Amino acid sequence: MRCDEIASKRRSKPRDFRWFRSGRPSAKMAASVLGAMLLAGGPASGKQGDVPSRLLFTDALRIAEVGNLDYRAARNLIEIAEADVLEAGRRPNPVIAFEGEEYAVAGLPSFWNGQGLVFRVEQEIETARRRDHRLRVADTGVAVTRSEVDEALRQLRLAVGRAYFRLALAQADRNTASATLDEIEQVIGLTEARVNFGEVAGTDLRRLQMERLHFVDQVFTTELAVSDARVALLAMLGAADLRQPIEAADPLITPPLRSPSGELLATADGVVAALDNLREVAVSARPDLRAARGYRDHAEAGFGLERALRAPNFTVGWGYRRDFGSTPWTSSSACPYRSSAA
Repeated sequence: MRCDEIASKRRSKPRDFRWFRSGRPSAKMAASVLGAMLLAGGPASGKQGDVPSRLLFTDALRIAEVGNLDYRAARNLIEIAEADVLEAGRRPNPVIAFEGEEYAVAGLPSFWNGQGLVFRVEQEIETARRRDHRLRVADTGVAVTRSEVDEALRQLRLAVGRAYFRLALAQADRNTASATLDEIEQVIGLTEARVNFGEVAGTDLRRLQMERLHFVDQVFTTELAVSDARVALLAMLGAADLRQPIEAADPLITPPLRSPSGELLATADGVVAALDNLREVAVSARPDLRAARGYRDHAEAGFGLERALRAPNFTVGWGYRRDFGSTPWTSSSACPYRSSAA
């Protein structure tokens, strides 16, 4: 493959993980995922799709990182970007040529002394540090890909957190509605006894029975909300059976928010850090912003490569010529010429 063809490939934008969503995971990717699942401990170990019936939030995050297809495809993009670095570092291959001419077939002279033979080796020499520019483009592409994979993990963790605590909230609503229904049924039982003894009128009993229908509807609605949240969470975790019963075991308690360095930013009572500190943490920690800065560096590297492509490469050659018995050495050099018409 010629150097200019390799350089033209490197000028393309770094791949985005989203175009893998419609594809099928490769055998290498599946093998790596299987190895990670066998090495992982806790509920995430075992075959893919195993989700415990009583699920902790940390276990949900670990299972999602192993079983989510989009994130698995995104991680595979890192290997592709690193392969691009190896390809960008390749130098042009030498060319070995052999020529024979003016061989008199009728007289059948000697093969070595009866014709002109040329053995030549040519090497294309890159100019304007094209290889360095290609490597910089590929390296910035790897950095951008890693940032995008980190962003995919952040988005996955955020989506799993929303789905998990949506299930926990639905469970809490269901438990509250069920407890309220049990209490209203107890009140109805007591009211029926008082009606039988003539202590209260029957209209009070009918009013309580109508109120009971309202709480029955609430229980039914919360049951549907629990089922919907459970299916959404199982689908995000890559579970094999979306009908399996699971329960969110963690309570609805807001943990303290800390920066990557360990600084306390917010508690359940409110934000304790200054606005400037929050902005600084967001700019430095968010992988999507790192990816944006990486795209800028990648564009600058691509611009440098385009400028380097203005200078043409030249080719040098060395050879051995056997001209009807004589053996002179030959050398050559070639460089493209750009005419004014071009």
